[in-house]
Amino acid sequence: MKKIKNPKRLKMPNKFGSISFLGEGRRRPFMMRAPATYDDDAKEIRPILGYSDDYYEAYETLLKYHKKSQEKEGTLRFSDLFTLWSEYKKKRFNDLKEKGKLKKNQRVAYAANYDSVYNNQCKPLHNKLLSDLCSADFQNIIDNCDKGYTTRKYIKLLGGQLFEHANYLGIKLDKEIIDRLEVGDTDKSTKHKIFTDDEIDLLWKNLENKQIDPHGIIDIVLINLYTGMRPTELLEMKTSNIDLKHQIMIGGIKTNAGIDREIPIHNKILPLIENRYNLKNEYLITKENSKPILYRHYLDLFKDVMQNLNLDHTPYDCRSTTATKLYNAGIDSLIYKLILGHDVSDITEKHYIKITSEQKVEAINKLK
Repeated sequence: MKKIKNPKRLKMPNKFGSISFLGEGRRRPFMMRAPATYDDDAKEIRPILGYSDDYYEAYETLLKYHKKSQEKEGTLRFSDLFTLWSEYKKKRFNDLKEKGKLKKNQRVAYAANYDSVYNNQCKPLHNKLLSDLCSADFQNIIDNCDKGYTTRKYIKLLGGQLFEHANYLGIKLDKEIIDRLEVGDTDKSTKHKIFTDDEIDLLWKNLENKQIDPHGIIDIVLINLYTGMRPTELLEMKTSNIDLKHQIMIGGIKTNAGIDREIPIHNKILPLIENRYNLKNEYLITKENSKPILYRHYLDLFKDVMQNLNLDHTPYDCRSTTATKLYNAGIDSLIYKLILGHDVSDITEKHYIKITSEQKVEAINKLK
């Protein structure tokens, strides 16, 4: 076999890639790698583009790779990039899950907020070529957005995610297009207001009123009021985690104290949960097509019902109401902290005192 020696190297531009000489005696000793990119864990990724027996041929392969990337940029549309990014995120999430490396409270990066922003606010960009995108395209969408700060922020975040993934694929896009976007000031925070007894009675009275509640979500509000769950926790409650016999649900997100906690079911809302309970559905709360309700959609439905009832509340007011009522009912602080998923700082309470499911159900049933 003819020995191939490593010739004098050509100077390559930054982020051009590399050619490695694997040693004499190999048939194709020159290995070509694409420019380095990084995954979500900052781990370097350098795809191998192939092998060659000639250094200059390998160099030409890198040139063709960059030319192809530029051509790809000229044909890809915004919708194409979103699909590539979304599929990559799903695959990565599933791979981590299979390997057991997914953290207990890790959220999916391609989840509801990004899907909602893409399908709604970013719809005008779907057919736009990546090579034609500019800051004004995104800024116009942000400026004309009739939603709150969170939605405007997610428009910019989505753009950043997509541009970063484009560069990961070797498609050069100017990240400054996204960096220079302005999303405006945060929404003015308002202190949570608890539902009064009269307001809760009003919800019960209109439970079957299709004029007031055309989308049938008052039962969700009532379940929220008698469990104290975060709205997202309730919407993500899985049917398989509900024990109707013992009146306990297992769920929760956000903090270590809140994840996978026991949430007691009040006697009043047991029929409401039984009515929605369907083992064929993955989630307790679903739309008519059995698909889960996203928080952004639920928020709009919630606002409509509150307006129809002439009430001024946010979904998080339900959680505040439960916490206040548990406190006023004289429930031991350890019990209501466990129900709400709040951190228990006292060492004795946290590690040595064991509260049973029955005690939690008894405590929640003290609410009127």
